[in-house]
Amino acid sequence: MAGEQVTRVMSDVLASGAAATVLVPDEAERNALSEILDTVGVLVVVLHPDGRIARFNRACEQLSGLSFDEVEGQRLTGLFMEPDEGAAFEAALGDLAAGRSTGDCEGT
Repeated sequence: MAGEQVTRVMSDVLASGAAATVLVPDEAERNALSEILDTVGVLVVVLHPDGRIARFNRACEQLSGLSFDEVEGQRLTGLFMEPDEGAAFEAALGDLAAGRSTGDCEGT
């Protein structure tokens, strides 16, 4: 159930074509950002460019039942998506990395 919800959210984000360039903050900024991410009531997953989980906030931990330590460095697709959904997500990540639009990706 949690995996299905995460898949739907991630698919919706990709379908919107939303992508952001993130600047690497200094340690104080990282700590402040971590506090914000852990207190907001929405799911926030930050991925490395290759799709591995770099950040997984408290809302994600509560919904999935997994801690950040358990998911750090793992591929989002392997944890929360069926193989066909994972393949579409990986393709969309590749498009984003190449600067192509992902607007034609549909949510599940």
